[in-house]
Amino acid sequence: MKCPLLQRYLIEGENQALEVFDDCLKEECAWWVKASQSCAMEAIPRIIGYLGGELQNIDHRLDALTGIKK
Repeated sequence: MKCPLLQRYLIEGENQALEVFDDCLKEECAWWVKASQSCAMEAIPRIIGYLGGELQNIDHRLDALTGIKK
């Protein structure tokens, strides 16, 4: 896996640079989550998606309880 945080540029000529991403450091990286054995950078979008779904469920339950439609 390539790490979005380990980015560097290789200069090619006067006006060109190549963007390079290095390999994941896994356990050696501060962003590594031991519990899930994955990178937090990959987990954050999943967690945000899960929380968004839970907030929608709460919103629907509140609508059902109050009878207020939006």
